[in-house]
Amino acid sequence: MRRTYLQSLELRLPLVGGVLLLLVIAALSVAAYVEVRRSSIMAANSRLQSVAQQIADLLEISAVNLFLAARAVGESPEVRAYLRDPSPLLRGAALAALQDGESQPDSLIAAELRDASGRRLLSWGPAARSALGLNASELDQVIRRADSGSVGNFRAMGDTVFYPVIALVTDGVQPLGYVIHWRRQTPTASGRDQVVNLIGAEAEVFIGDTTQVTWTDLIHPVPAPPVRLTQGKQVIRPEVARYQRAGAGRRFAAAAQARGTPWVALVEFPYRTVLQPVSTFLERLAAAASGLMVLALIAAWLASRTITRPLKQLAMAADAFNHGDHNQRVLLDRSDELGHVAMAFNRMAAGAQQALVRREKLAFLGQLASGVAHELRNPLGVMTNAMYYLDSVLRDAPSNVKEYLGILRGQVELSEKIVSDLLDFARVRPPQREPVSVAELIYRQLERVGRLGQVKVHVDISEGLPPALVDQVQVGQVVLNLLTNAVQAMGEQGGSLEIRGAPEGEQRVKIEVVDTGHGIAPENLEKIFEPLFT
Repeated sequence: MRRTYLQSLELRLPLVGGVLLLLVIAALSVAAYVEVRRSSIMAANSRLQSVAQQIADLLEISAVNLFLAARAVGESPEVRAYLRDPSPLLRGAALAALQDGESQPDSLIAAELRDASGRRLLSWGPAARSALGLNASELDQVIRRADSGSVGNFRAMGDTVFYPVIALVTDGVQPLGYVIHWRRQTPTASGRDQVVNLIGAEAEVFIGDTTQVTWTDLIHPVPAPPVRLTQGKQVIRPEVARYQRAGAGRRFAAAAQARGTPWVALVEFPYRTVLQPVSTFLERLAAAASGLMVLALIAAWLASRTITRPLKQLAMAADAFNHGDHNQRVLLDRSDELGHVAMAFNRMAAGAQQALVRREKLAFLGQLASGVAHELRNPLGVMTNAMYYLDSVLRDAPSNVKEYLGILRGQVELSEKIVSDLLDFARVRPPQREPVSVAELIYRQLERVGRLGQVKVHVDISEGLPPALVDQVQVGQVVLNLLTNAVQAMGEQGGSLEIRGAPEGEQRVKIEVVDTGHGIAPENLEKIFEPLFT
């Protein structure tokens, strides 16, 4: 198959690195965005709650001042006397006291005096007839909220928002009646702008009460917020609310109630204003990530070239080596892993070349051994037949003659074994595997060893050892060689020869040959194995 450029590591490494870097940048960007967004929302929540509470505190102070003004009217002797005895003679003085006690005449639209049962006795003001809508139940709720009086709920009439200020009049022990001032919420755009500028140019401030019926933006009546902020007489959402206000988009809002009053301050921020720092952060992060991505891709491409170019040299050398050019070498002057790989390849190539020369020599020796073995078998066969004939005709020969015939027969058998070994060396046949009893294999090779002299043999085969799937001729030759070496190592003085057979793992059998011979000296062992590693 033809390889495309996309299959080259020189391009794939930067691409893989770029994708991984992109994933890391994306994950970090998402985590940073979520954290910055959360921090911005938490800061906005804290700021909204703080501002709403500050405005609620200002409303509380205003309510206290208005209540003190109404109570001052109720504490006048004329008002108390008229409440005790509402006679026509005392009416004029009480009405005059009701009018003279006002310190903020611009916001007052009506004033009235009621007895302890809530029945109106006197009224005064330009809106006295239309504004007097306070029933006994609301009057009782205001008094319950504060024992000596407080402010009431907001009402709307056209573009005007007004509210009652109620002060309880007592004789020191028993209630005599109530002084009620009806005040309008004075539309002062400059004052509203001052409040807004203190908390933010895009902020909105609204004032309502716990009924959430009438709300004002400090100038005109406005629709109530689209979520429920209060229940009964208390604000039930001290946390920041999020909602969609018609014509204004998504909003963050926080409400706070003025203590001792039903009044509620509501501060709103546009959603986009709160998240503007997050958007700015995300834009800058995207720009920085893009620049970092470009630089990383360039760096990865340059780094990949330092890897792929040596790999190309190694691949070309390996391909040439595979096609028979064993003189091929990789010239890399580097001290890193690629340099070590190049050195290992060069050593492998040199070793392979030496191994090739060695195989050629061994092939020649094999052919020579095969020829020699074939030529020697004929005279050995003649000698074997001659010894068989002499043995049959010289049955009554002297003992020394039979001894020499035995020596001759042993030497002929040894020669045949040498010939067989030469043939085995020249012709390596594939193993013919078959199940073989390990014990039977060992005892058969012990018989082939012959006379053991002073050597004591101990065979230890594990109980239940399964048959081994091996070529019994080849493995038997290996075991025979081990036994022969062991017997020769112990010499004429004899010793102990132990042969052990045991399972090793699930699919292997281990045969050990242990003797008490002197063994091979380390320096001789190095001389024996040195040709195998050079």
